[in-house]
Amino acid sequence: MWVPVFSLRYRLSPDPAVEISKINTLHRRSGIGMMTSASVHEGRAEEIHAARQAVFNQTFQTHPELFSKGHPKPPALPSPGGIIPQKRKSQHDDLLRLR
Repeated sequence: MWVPVFSLRYRLSPDPAVEISKINTLHRRSGIGMMTSASVHEGRAEEIHAARQAVFNQTFQTHPELFSKGHPKPPALPSPGGIIPQKRKSQHDDLLRLR
């Protein structure tokens, strides 16, 4: 009989909030540049992208023979999106808030 074996970090918790937190902080998604949802939501996507590019640059300089297709690049930065697009702030919005 086949029994699935799960990694310790993906063990199920009785609390759904804990499970959602695990998924958002551990699972890297291809649609957002192999980053976690939490890192994109917290605004760290550009920082992570730059760090990955720095590692690629250093590795390429040290071992260019490993890269037959040329200089490596990390996955593209995720573009803004969502179910409800965010409104752009205008000066008018700021003035209304001051009243």
